[in-house]
Amino acid sequence: MFRRAPWAALLVAVLWMNPARAGGNEVSGSVAYWTESSAAFSATLGKFRFPIATFYIEGQAGAWLFFSRDPIVRFHATGGGGVDLGVVRLGVEAGYLHNGGLFGARVSFSF
Repeated sequence: MFRRAPWAALLVAVLWMNPARAGGNEVSGSVAYWTESSAAFSATLGKFRFPIATFYIEGQAGAWLFFSRDPIVRFHATGGGGVDLGVVRLGVEAGYLHNGGLFGARVSFSF
Protein backbone atom coordinates (compact mmCIF):
# COMPACT_ATOMS: atom_id res chain seq x y z
CA MET A 1 0.00 0.00 0.00
CA PHE A 2 2.79 2.43 0.85
CA ARG A 3 4.57 1.69 -2.45
CA ARG A 4 1.63 3.22 -4.36
CA ALA A 5 1.71 6.52 -2.48
CA PRO A 6 4.66 7.98 -4.48
CA TRP A 7 2.87 7.17 -7.76
CA ALA A 8 -0.30 8.90 -6.57
CA ALA A 9 1.70 11.95 -5.48
CA LEU A 10 3.46 12.03 -8.86
CA LEU A 11 0.11 11.84 -10.71
CA VAL A 12 -1.32 14.72 -8.66
CA ALA A 13 1.83 16.79 -9.29
CA VAL A 14 1.67 16.19 -13.05
CA LEU A 15 -2.03 17.08 -13.22
CA TRP A 16 -1.44 20.18 -11.08
CA MET A 17 1.36 21.49 -13.33
CA ASN A 18 -0.25 20.58 -16.66
CA PRO A 19 -4.04 20.30 -16.36
CA ALA A 20 -5.86 18.74 -19.29
CA ARG A 21 -8.53 20.71 -21.08
CA ALA A 22 -11.79 19.56 -19.61
CA GLY A 23 -15.27 20.03 -20.96
CA GLY A 24 -17.86 22.28 -19.39
CA ASN A 25 -19.96 19.37 -18.08
CA GLU A 26 -19.24 17.55 -14.86
CA VAL A 27 -20.43 14.66 -12.73
CA SER A 28 -19.77 15.18 -9.06
CA GLY A 29 -20.34 13.59 -5.72
CA SER A 30 -20.12 15.15 -2.30
CA VAL A 31 -20.25 14.08 1.31
CA ALA A 32 -21.37 16.66 3.82
CA TYR A 33 -22.28 17.28 7.43
CA TRP A 34 -25.88 18.45 7.59
CA THR A 35 -26.80 20.11 10.88
CA GLU A 36 -30.39 18.79 10.70
CA SER A 37 -29.55 15.08 10.48
CA SER A 38 -25.73 14.76 10.70
CA ALA A 39 -24.88 13.45 7.20
CA ALA A 40 -25.80 13.89 3.54
CA PHE A 41 -24.56 12.52 0.24
CA SER A 42 -25.31 14.00 -3.15
CA ALA A 43 -24.57 13.16 -6.76
CA THR A 44 -25.05 15.87 -9.38
CA LEU A 45 -24.69 16.51 -13.08
CA GLY A 46 -23.91 20.11 -13.79
CA LYS A 47 -22.38 22.77 -16.00
CA PHE A 48 -21.80 25.76 -13.71
CA ARG A 49 -18.31 26.85 -12.63
CA PHE A 50 -15.91 29.81 -12.72
CA PRO A 51 -12.25 28.98 -13.34
CA ILE A 52 -9.55 31.18 -11.80
CA ALA A 53 -6.21 29.75 -13.01
CA THR A 54 -5.84 26.42 -11.18
CA PHE A 55 -8.69 27.21 -8.75
CA TYR A 56 -12.43 27.53 -9.21
CA ILE A 57 -15.46 28.88 -7.38
CA GLU A 58 -19.02 27.69 -7.80
CA GLY A 59 -22.55 28.27 -6.66
CA GLN A 60 -25.59 26.04 -6.80
CA ALA A 61 -29.25 26.31 -5.91
CA GLY A 62 -32.17 23.99 -6.42
CA ALA A 63 -34.29 21.24 -4.97
CA TRP A 64 -33.25 18.07 -3.17
CA LEU A 65 -35.64 15.12 -3.15
CA PHE A 66 -36.00 13.08 0.07
CA PHE A 67 -37.93 9.84 -0.22
CA SER A 68 -37.94 8.99 3.48
CA ARG A 69 -39.11 12.28 5.06
CA ASP A 70 -41.63 15.06 4.82
CA PRO A 71 -41.41 17.43 3.07
CA ILE A 72 -40.09 15.42 0.15
CA VAL A 73 -38.78 18.45 -1.78
CA ARG A 74 -36.38 20.75 0.07
CA PHE A 75 -34.58 23.89 -1.11
CA HIS A 76 -30.78 24.11 -0.99
CA ALA A 77 -28.19 26.72 -1.89
CA THR A 78 -24.43 26.16 -1.64
CA GLY A 79 -21.22 27.82 -2.64
CA GLY A 80 -17.69 26.56 -2.66
CA GLY A 81 -14.35 26.40 -4.30
CA GLY A 82 -11.41 24.14 -4.92
CA VAL A 83 -8.56 23.04 -7.12
CA ASP A 84 -9.04 22.31 -10.81
CA LEU A 85 -6.67 19.49 -11.84
CA GLY A 86 -8.03 19.26 -15.40
CA VAL A 87 -10.39 16.32 -15.61
CA VAL A 88 -10.69 16.08 -11.80
CA ARG A 89 -11.75 18.89 -9.44
CA LEU A 90 -11.44 18.70 -5.65
CA GLY A 91 -13.24 21.20 -3.47
CA VAL A 92 -15.20 22.18 -0.40
CA GLU A 93 -18.66 23.68 -0.07
CA ALA A 94 -20.92 25.27 2.48
CA GLY A 95 -24.53 26.34 2.32
CA TYR A 96 -28.12 25.91 3.40
CA LEU A 97 -30.37 22.86 3.12
CA HIS A 98 -33.95 23.27 4.39
CA ASN A 99 -33.60 23.89 8.15
CA GLY A 100 -29.86 23.49 8.57
CA GLY A 101 -26.37 24.25 7.44
CA LEU A 102 -24.43 22.04 5.03
CA PHE A 103 -20.61 21.70 5.10
CA GLY A 104 -18.77 19.21 2.94
CA ALA A 105 -16.22 18.04 0.40
CA ARG A 106 -16.75 17.47 -3.33
CA VAL A 107 -15.01 15.58 -6.11
CA SER A 108 -15.98 16.23 -9.76
CA PHE A 109 -15.09 14.62 -13.07
CA SER A 110 -15.29 16.72 -16.24
CA PHE A 111 -16.27 15.59 -19.71
